Amino acid sequence: DVPGTIETDELRVSQIIKNLLANAIKFTETGEVRLEIVRPEPGTDFGQSALEVSRTVSISVHDTGIGMTPEQQQIVFEAFRQADGSTSRKYGGTGLGLTISRELASRLGGYLTVHSEVGRGSTFTLCLPISATRMDAEEHFQEKPTVPQSEDTLSKPARLPVLPPPFPDDRDAAWIADRVLLIIEDDVNFARVVAEYGRRKGFKCLVAVDGESGLGLAREYRPDAVILDLKLPRMSGWDVLDALKDTPETRHIPVHIVSALDGGFDAYKRGAIGYLSKPVTSEGLDQAFGKIEQFISRKIKTLLLVEDDANLRVGIRQLLGAGDVEIVEAGNGSMALGQLHDRHFDCMILDLILPDMTGFDLLNTMNEDDSISKCPVIVYTGRELTEDENAELMKYTDSIIIKGVKSPERLLDETALFLHQVVADMPEEKRATIKRLHARDQILEEKHILIVDDDMRNAFALSKLLGERRIRVSIARNGHKALEFLETNPAPDLLLMDIMMPGMDGYETIRRIRGRGYGKDLPILALTAKAMKGDAEKCLAAGANDYLSKPVDIDRLLSMLRVWLYT
Repeated sequence: DVPGTIETDELRVSQIIKNLLANAIKFTETGEVRLEIVRPEPGTDFGQSALEVSRTVSISVHDTGIGMTPEQQQIVFEAFRQADGSTSRKYGGTGLGLTISRELASRLGGYLTVHSEVGRGSTFTLCLPISATRMDAEEHFQEKPTVPQSEDTLSKPARLPVLPPPFPDDRDAAWIADRVLLIIEDDVNFARVVAEYGRRKGFKCLVAVDGESGLGLAREYRPDAVILDLKLPRMSGWDVLDALKDTPETRHIPVHIVSALDGGFDAYKRGAIGYLSKPVTSEGLDQAFGKIEQFISRKIKTLLLVEDDANLRVGIRQLLGAGDVEIVEAGNGSMALGQLHDRHFDCMILDLILPDMTGFDLLNTMNEDDSISKCPVIVYTGRELTEDENAELMKYTDSIIIKGVKSPERLLDETALFLHQVVADMPEEKRATIKRLHARDQILEEKHILIVDDDMRNAFALSKLLGERRIRVSIARNGHKALEFLETNPAPDLLLMDIMMPGMDGYETIRRIRGRGYGKDLPILALTAKAMKGDAEKCLAAGANDYLSKPVDIDRLLSMLRVWLYT
């Protein structure tokens, strides 16, 4: 009595089932792993979902593995929680993560549950509706458009589908002379509140309930500002922010995040001008709109350059100077603090070695002094940072951004991002420099990357995607194999390191690599099963240069590779 087809998101269901099968195989040394698709029994508990037995299909993965106690079953869907420490050491992590699988199941209108006995095995059951509601279909089951990969991708972005607004907005009444605010928010009631508030502030308001529609409106209308939620259907707010900031035509638009997700540090780091946590008060909205108003009213951006080398200051001024940027110089920390007390700056470039104090001392003072208006900080240093220094820099959150810059070209690009400069208005030479930096795959060709991952499916999938971009790939299935490879082969250009691995985890592997001569300058990107609070600090403290959460977003990975492989 199982139907021949169901209406759902094939990719997400496939992700969940593959994860359940992979975990079952990993934890089952003898016996069998079995996949079963049936109708649920009458009286089945579907948790908090709205599933009905008559309109539901159950997909179960049974195994005869190590099993779990009732207490362990209560926490198995928590990130990184397993039976005990010895289980983690022996078997490694759970790949995509049961936490993510349950979240995906919920978004599909379904429910994921577990039944298990110690020593007898486990059964994970995914219950799904046979057909999706109309809203589900709009939010979850439309495929992303394929963006053509070419040198002109950034200057001529692919046209994205734009869904109709959830309520009448001002897209048909927005003129060039109007101030336009784009609201990307899937909570229709909150989007309506923000739109009404924006209109009272003199904005024409456009509303999108998903990320792709938001990007389409941004590219068509070029709004004066964007208010962005992070938790969106199909395309996350993080991906929307990255897409806006990776495109010359939209990267100057100020983006203010309003979200229930924790991510203030990452939001500022990726170029947002503000972050407001939900639930939102009227005072919070006032502050957000005040920041937007203040930003778009300033035509001249201000940059504080803190560097004791006068010749280097001259070079940076020549590199960054333009009609819309006022550069104020400070030859030591005391001068910089004086300037920060006197006025607001849109961005600061900081050398860590100053004659009267270290850059760390300056950052500490900025962080502790509420009278100083915070601004993005770009650390510009010619030397590699130590593990302790990386950990020290990671202490600064929310309104202080740390970005290591290794070249004048990268400094130009990062500064233009944080100053929200219009790339089209920059001198031709600078436009060409930024365009070269953002060329999609040119700088990646013939680079050599070592992937360290105990899950061969992940490793081969990444290998295929990178190989399509003419990147040479080698694979090591655990930390010990990675060390052996590096001992006997020329050092690769970059290393992708899975963190949750059996035996020697990614943290320990990174520490050992950094302790050896060949690993001192090797860029390492850590791959974590789920981005949790504290992950960035732990990865960077171990010696990673950056980190990315699983399942890996290939566009974000490629963006990181361009940064760390740029020479």
